[in-house]
Parts: sequence; structure tokens; C-alpha cells
Amino acid sequence: MKSILNGCDFSTFREGAGRSFKFVFQFQVLFPHIGCCATFQFFNFVMKFFKLFAESIHMSRVVVLSMLIVLRHRIRIVWVAHYRRISHWWCIAHLWWITQMWYITHLRHIAYLLWIAHWL
Repeated sequence: MKSILNGCDFSTFREGAGRSFKFVFQFQVLFPHIGCCATFQFFNFVMKFFKLFAESIHMSRVVVLSMLIVLRHRIRIVWVAHYRRISHWWCIAHLWWITQMWYITHLRHIAYLLWIAHWL
């Protein structure tokens, strides 16, 4: 399966997580606005999980939110290290995708923070 970006062949992915990431990446490239909505839905799911986790061990939601931010940063590093073996080009594309998801504009970043504040 060829990507619209430089004809990169995504068939070199391993089965499992690679397949889902391949779909998410192509989905984000082809439909960035829908991808933004999907990102919000995924983030909502993660926040609900951490809310239940916090209530089960009687932690503050602010502490859990801080853990989530640190975890997101760690996952970003692990993702890049995991796919680095495929190709140097893919590392660049991977970093591009992450920046598109979280830091495409300051307004989107502010929107995330406002949405989190509303949830808290």
C-alpha cells in the first residue's frame, strides 16, 4: 500500500500495532480535520481511564494529569525509537505526524488545555 507522501511503502510494518498506526497516519494525512476529532475521542478515552485510576487509588486529578503529560512524552520517545529501524525517512515522517497531532498550531494546543480544564 503506497502513501501519498513520496510513495513510501507502509507494507514494511510489523503486524499488530504497526498496522493500526499505518491506518492512523494515512487517515491523519488524508483527513486532517476528521483526524483531529478522532484525536479528541482518543484523548477523551485516555482521560476517562486515568480518572477511574485516580479515583481507585484516591489521587488528585491534577497529579494524574501530570502523569499523563509525562507518559505522552515518554510514548513519543518510545514510538520514534521503535520505528527507527525501518528507515531514516520514516523517523522524519513519524515526528511530523506527532507534531501534527499535538502542536500543529498554538490554537489547537490551547484548545486541548481548555478542554482538559473544562473536564476537571
